[in-house]
Parts: sequence; C-alpha cells; structure tokens
Amino acid sequence: MQVDWQPDIGTPPLHTSSSPPPAGGENQLSRIQIEIEYHPHSGKAPTIIPLDSTHASGESMSTRLKRQLVPAGRPPWAPFPSRADFEWAETMYMAPSKNVAAQLKGMHSNWCGNSYLTIKTVDDLRMYLKRAKHYIVEFHEREFEEIFEGELWHFKFFYRDPWNWLLDTVSDPTLSDEIVWYPSRKYLVRLRDEPYNSDKWWEMQSTLPCVAGLPHCLLPCLLWLDKGYVSLHTNMHPMILRPLFLRSKIRNASGNGGGELAGFMVQVRDRKDPDDHSQASKIRFAKFKRDVYHRVLRIVFVETLQEQAFGGKCVTCGDAVRRVLYPRIPILSLDGEEACTCAATRSSLADFPCPCCLVRQDQLHDFSSRTLEFPLRTTATMKAVYEQALGERFKGDAEELLQGHGLHSTENAFWSLEGSDPYDVISYDTLHADDTGKWGKHLWPLLQEVLSRSGLKGMITANMAKVPRWPGLKHFENVTTKDINDGQSWLDIEKCILPCVVQLLPRNSPFVHAIRAHLLTRMMMGLHCISEEQIKRKDNYQEEYGKYCNKLTEEYDKSFDFPKQHALYHSTPDIKNKGPHSIYCTRVNEGFHQECREIYARLNKRNLDKQATTEIFLQMTDLDAIREAMALIRMTVDQYDLEILQRIAELSVRANVSPDDIEEVPDAPDEHHWRLGENANSQVCVNAKCEMLMQQSYEL
Repeated sequence: MQVDWQPDIGTPPLHTSSSPPPAGGENQLSRIQIEIEYHPHSGKAPTIIPLDSTHASGESMSTRLKRQLVPAGRPPWAPFPSRADFEWAETMYMAPSKNVAAQLKGMHSNWCGNSYLTIKTVDDLRMYLKRAKHYIVEFHEREFEEIFEGELWHFKFFYRDPWNWLLDTVSDPTLSDEIVWYPSRKYLVRLRDEPYNSDKWWEMQSTLPCVAGLPHCLLPCLLWLDKGYVSLHTNMHPMILRPLFLRSKIRNASGNGGGELAGFMVQVRDRKDPDDHSQASKIRFAKFKRDVYHRVLRIVFVETLQEQAFGGKCVTCGDAVRRVLYPRIPILSLDGEEACTCAATRSSLADFPCPCCLVRQDQLHDFSSRTLEFPLRTTATMKAVYEQALGERFKGDAEELLQGHGLHSTENAFWSLEGSDPYDVISYDTLHADDTGKWGKHLWPLLQEVLSRSGLKGMITANMAKVPRWPGLKHFENVTTKDINDGQSWLDIEKCILPCVVQLLPRNSPFVHAIRAHLLTRMMMGLHCISEEQIKRKDNYQEEYGKYCNKLTEEYDKSFDFPKQHALYHSTPDIKNKGPHSIYCTRVNEGFHQECREIYARLNKRNLDKQATTEIFLQMTDLDAIREAMALIRMTVDQYDLEILQRIAELSVRANVSPDDIEEVPDAPDEHHWRLGENANSQVCVNAKCEMLMQQSYEL
C-alpha cells in the first residue's frame, strides 16, 4: 500500500512489514496478527502487530524526551513540609474536623513519640490543602442574570475551564505514551474498539491542515451530564468530560487521565406553586429553564473551546513535541430526557420526538433502516428553522413551524462549537434505551401482565429463584415484587428470564421470540470490540426483534411507538462512527452520582435550605478539587520513588554491590535528600556509600 506521508517530527519509525507471510503461514497470520492503517496525516505506514501486543493501539512506546514529572525546584510532596505530613493528610483530609483535631492532639502528645509530623492544628491542614488546590485546574465562580416575566433572576455556579484541563492532560509526561494523536483503522476484518479507530474521528482529522513538521491533531472529548439525587431532598446536575484520545481503561477510571468534573449545571427553582401556573405559563417557564441550561453550556464549553476548536492552538505536549490541537466534543452520553434538553427538541409526546432525526410519532415502532429513511437533523437545518421562526410575524405561525420540526425556540449552545453538531453527537445509550427502557419499562411489565391474567405470575418468581448462582450475575428470590432501580439488575433479569417463562407461555409465543431477539441484540451492542460481521448480525437480530414486536402489537395491543424503541434506528451508525456502545453508555458515568452522595454526606449542611444552595456547591467543588490535588501529589511521590529505585539500581551496578546495601543509607531527618543528583546532601551520601563498598571489594 503506497501512502504519501510526512514523518511526525521526533517520532521513531515503527516496525512495518510489507513482505508476504511465509508459505503455509497465512492462516496462522490471520489468527494472531492485525494490520493497523494509520491516517495519512500521521506519517506512519501501515503496521502488522500481534494480537497479544501489550500496547492497545499497537504502537511501540515512544523513546522521545519527555517533560519532567517530579519538579526540580521543590519536593514531590509539596506544598506539605514533609512526606510524613502529606501521607498523614492523605488519610485524614476527608475526616470530620473534630476527628482530625483529636488525632493531631494525640500525635503531638506522649502517646506518639518521635513523630515527624509538623502539622499541629486543623487550620494548618486546611492551609496546606488550600495550597494543594493550585496544582490542578481550579473552579471558577460565574454569575449571570436573566429576566423572566418582568422578574430579575440571578444565577451563580462553579465550573472549570475545559481547555486548561486539556492542557494539563496533554502536557502530562506520564500520559504521553498513552495519548492517541491520530485515528487508525484495524483489519484484516474491520474492527472497532475505540473512537480513534472508528469513522468519525478519521473524517474530522481529514478536514485539518497537514503541515510538515507541525502536527495538527484533534482532542475529542465525551461530555456527560445528568441530574441525580444526593439526598432525599437535594439533587445535583454534574457535568463530566472524558478524554477520548486516551484508552477506555484510562479515561473511564478516576485517576490520572480520567474524567474531569467540569462543574454543576444551574437548576432553576420555580418561585411559585406549580398549581398556580396556567398551561401557557408552564410552557414559558420550561422555555426559560432551557434558555438558562444552554447559557450555562455556552459559558462552560463554547466560550472556552470555540476559538481552539475552529483554528487550533499550538501546544508543547508531554513528549516535548509541539502540536496544533483542536478540541472537539463529538460524543454526548445522555439519557433520553437530557438528550432532548441538550438538543432543544420536544419530548416524547411531540409529533417529531427524536433528538437526532425527523421521525413522526406514529413511525417510532419502525426502526428498520432497510425499509425507511428518516431525515437527519443537522445544525444547518435546525438553525434555519429557528431563525425562520424568529422572523415570523405572528406567534402562532412561529409555533406551528417549530412544532413541525419538533424544535423549541431556544438557541442551541452547540451550534457555535466546531465539530460538535448536537444532533449528531447524541449517542445511543444501552442503559436507558434497552436495560431500563425497552426491557425494564415495556417488555417486562407486559410479560408480567400477560402471565398474571393466566394466574402464572407466581411461577416466574419460583423459577427465577431456582436459577443457579453465577459470578457477576445477580440472583433474584422475589423478582416480581422486588423494587428494581438499576440497569444492571434489569439486564440480569433479561439474561435469565427465557428458561423461566418459556413453559408458561403458549407454544411459539411471540414473547419468547421478541425477548430472545432483543437479548441477542443487546449482547452484540455490549461488545467492547466489534467487527463488521458482528454489526451485520446485530442488524439481523434487530430486524427479528422488530418483527416480533409487531406481532406483540397485534396479539396484545401493545404500542411500540416510543423513542427508546426508535433509538435502534441510530445504533448501527453510532457504532460505525463512534465505536462500540460501551464507550458512550451512561453506565460508566452514573457512578459519579454515588461519589456525589458520599461527598455530600461529609458536608457541613447547617443553616442550609432543603434544596441545593450555592454554599453546598461551593463545598462540593472544593472537596472534589482537593481529592484531585491529593491524587496528583500521590502520583508525583510514586514517580519520585520510582526514580530513586532506578538511580539506586544504576549506582549498585557501578559499585558492583546489591541495591539493598545502598538502600541502607539512613534518611536525613530534615528530608533535604528529596532528589538524587540535585541535592548535594543525598548524592554525597550515596556516592560515599558506593565508594566504601567498592573499596571493600578491592581489598578482598
């Protein structure tokens, strides 16, 4: 394969192989090796790699110079005075103040002698934690005002600058070998397991300039936001960004390279009793809330990323290479309600309820792309409708025009962000569309209703209780009466249900076929790596599921005209363009609600209203920033320890002694030995020990 390419400056050439496999080895090659075709802008020729390669993308680890992680001008545990202070604070910073004070009192009393701890009071700890927050991207306070029905509404919220967070990520030397700068394609059959080997990233990269010596690269991110309760009366609306240019195991974790809490969405509280609103007033208030919602999105994501997303920004990255970077948000991970709000489209009861295309309400049951083709929404078409509605002379004409396109009269924030078409970036969500949706809210209730009419509902419970226990599979003793509120439980029930009900239903029941086809479709959509052949199998299972849903409609008068049924229409394009559904399923991010509940439980909530207030959000963001800062310091300390071990190993080889002999050098009490090679104290001490050991070996 001939590729016209310019080398990425400073990148060592990868091993490539254009020679044919040895005779008789074709089958073995196809079984154990994969070809990776890189985007022409990368300057890399196609590569053949073994399937058991330790690097996910098949690339060799970089040998470039890297930026230094452990700073040369301060100890790795700074701003804490000593390592003992940091490691103690690491275990106590989330504890209540009275517990911290009690432990400090004990540490500095006679029950703990020879303590190196210099922190003496709670105020000392707070001072160092406040300094530590400067090591990460800090939260900013932002205020704005809106007028609604003659009243002035004042809003205040806290957020982080996404661009500053991206700069921190790409300049982190510990992540430089993990960042994927260019898209690729995996063969011998086309495989997709990450956004960077799917179609959308390849297409976006092709629109960027190709300049020799100055790489132009995308920084695609996933955005998730969702409202959830942290207590009985308090809900919060977090917004999280995840870097799609890092592998899923890194970006979906909570450590370095994982998701960033960008802030909390403003929640508009109705100042009146809802019963006092007329229908027209409710519609106006709903529009007001959407306008505030999109203004926050505009402030947090558009104003901070718009310039760089369009024209790029030159940055020196963690591997010491200068690149022009273009941040984009090509994937939104949202539930159905959030998707409609983010797209500013009308909800499930509208004439055109889908946030991605213009499908009529009475066509939602037909999701076969082989028989029907629905016009896709785009920024250009929806913006044109919105502007035309604004220009209408009469309000009724404007409303009729908007209704005819399932659109609200709200200016969408993402219209102004390059590469982030809101209708294209909304992605299929197996958690809400399948587990809690098609199965949990439709097929399962209908199945129970049908068996209840025959007096066989109790048999479901009895049969499910007999299902053998299996690791990773929940066991249900009272499945028909249990209050289920999580998607994993719904999925586990569907996995086990067929053997439990097949003998209870009539022969050749469409229920059995519909559940089986849906479960097969769901299993294919749950694959973390999916091939073209598997996509075709999913489509076939999907067609079969639709056919038996139509039979359920005929037999039980069940309507399948709901948006989560229609969402299957968009599932295959999402896989091809963005990668497997597991990448952007909301299941990954829903766990953050639990983290919010844990943090909220530690807050000082005295003198606060039942609803979330500015003070609560301030404390939440403060604790989140401290947690992130402490994790960063821990990573730096661990890297410092690794450098020490490497240096000791080098010295032991030179001295021809065991590393254990060098490690026996005692630490200086003042901890001025924190960097070998930079502080004379430590270097002289270690070198002196090595010279002594070498002299002893000569005398022998």
